[in-house]
Amino acid sequence: MDNKLFETVNGEDLEFSPALQKAYVDFINEAFGFNESGEDFKKLLPKLFGKTRSTCRTATFAFEKSTGMIAACAGRFPVKFSISGKEFKAFGIGNVCCRKDLREQGLMSAVMKEAVEKMIKDGAALSFLGGMRQRYNHFGFETCGTGSSFHVLSKTLKNLTLGAKGDSGILPVTGADIKALEFISGNAPTLCFAERKKDDLYDILTSWHAKPFVFTKAGKYAGWALVQGAGLVTEISCGFKEDLYDFAGLLSENFGDLDFIIPEFSTELFEYLWPLADSVQKAEECCFNVFDYENVIRALLELRSTYKNIADGTLKVRINGIAGTEVLKLEVKEGAVSVSKTREEPDMVLDHIDAMDFFFAELAPVRRKLPANIASWLPLPLYIRHADNV
Repeated sequence: MDNKLFETVNGEDLEFSPALQKAYVDFINEAFGFNESGEDFKKLLPKLFGKTRSTCRTATFAFEKSTGMIAACAGRFPVKFSISGKEFKAFGIGNVCCRKDLREQGLMSAVMKEAVEKMIKDGAALSFLGGMRQRYNHFGFETCGTGSSFHVLSKTLKNLTLGAKGDSGILPVTGADIKALEFISGNAPTLCFAERKKDDLYDILTSWHAKPFVFTKAGKYAGWALVQGAGLVTEISCGFKEDLYDFAGLLSENFGDLDFIIPEFSTELFEYLWPLADSVQKAEECCFNVFDYENVIRALLELRSTYKNIADGTLKVRINGIAGTEVLKLEVKEGAVSVSKTREEPDMVLDHIDAMDFFFAELAPVRRKLPANIASWLPLPLYIRHADNV
């Protein structure tokens, strides 16, 4: 990027105005071709751009000095991330784009590099985004995570609706359905998740054009689900297998075949959906970037130990991370997990992307020849719900 022509600035360093927010939204709508397609970021992502939200404050911009106009930007959207009861500062990255007539001048790289540096400076433990792996590898992001997709045919589910007639049903949720939203909020994941404020919940659930539903039984809420597009169930919560089957059958009446995206640590949902699925495949749809390996690895290894048998062992690893070098000692003894910094000689040395693959990717070549005891620890169950991704 030619610094004589462009200036990189973080939104929090600018004087906020509604005009700047409007210019930001107009810019990304134009850059993504939404003006031609009829799409609009306010409708696509109400969790970020709806109401009176001032998301330009957490964006990184490149401005054209001669005109003062936005030339490129990368949004940084702060969230509290929780793993095994431990809170982490995290950011979703989105709306990374450049003005069409200024592409291939390094502007996108400049704002992304600045955004990553800003997140690290602000103490983020991790970041996530939806995007092309090869493009975002350059900034430390790697495709990983442990989600699975269960494809369930409508023919399979058709018979399930027989038991759901009578006192059971499904209802779409609107922003005015306070009790339904309170039920959804009270039946949210507790193991690995991005926190959702109650005031933002409906906007989060309806981002990406998703639709929330509640399952009712005998006049009471018994479950809820989030459905995107033609039958992609990105979240579902139901206390009993029989209720889940009835719920799925009723959803299928509206959407046909269903695809359930389930994190690996949702043990009951895995057990419930396995006999129904016509096929199951891994669904690594997110790119992650870990800045604090010690604390993230510890929390996720503890989480894995709750649903997998992990063998005793010790591994010392030097990670040349994007946020700095960490030399860590990982130890499992009788199921108890320990991760700490060490000055001992490492057993292996990993650069950042190899470390992301080693710890968090499902099918990492760098992990193929591990001793069996260490292999039982991995991959660690890093996961982001689709509605929380950017």
